[in-house]
This record gives sequence, structure tokens and C-alpha cells, in this order.
Amino acid sequence: MNIQFNIYVTIKRTMLINSNIVLALIDHTKFNNNDFVKLCDLNYLDYVITDCPISDDTILQALKKNRVNIIYKKLGGIYRTK
Repeated sequence: MNIQFNIYVTIKRTMLINSNIVLALIDHTKFNNNDFVKLCDLNYLDYVITDCPISDDTILQALKKNRVNIIYKKLGGIYRTK
């Protein structure tokens, strides 16, 4: 990774740590994908907004264990989990 990218990640992490509410916008293609940079642990997240229900039970349980609210945003409506 280059220096500019490392600075970008550091800035994003600083923003996360200092935020009152943290949202992660994640489309369904990003789940079970290891080609990303980890910005924070799940316990930093307040909400995950995604386009499809999460089919991977391990991911779903990890989000629930960390009390992350999940919102499914689909064209024409919003579906929330409880």
C-alpha cells in the first residue's frame, strides 16, 4: 500500500473514533469478500445499511452480537431488522 492510501485509512479511522453514530453502507457483493481494508471492529458500528438480506449466518450473528442495527434498503422501500 502506498503512503497516500495509509493516510486516507488513518483519516477514516480517526473520523470513526470521533463520531457519535457510525454507519456502514455495504452492498451485498462485499460480504464474504476479503479484498478490503478493515477500518474498525464491529463494535464501533451503529448501523449497517445494505441492499439485500445478509445470508451468511456467521456475519449476521456477529453483527447482532455487537448490537449493530441492520437496515435493508431496497428500491421502493426500506426494511429494518429488529
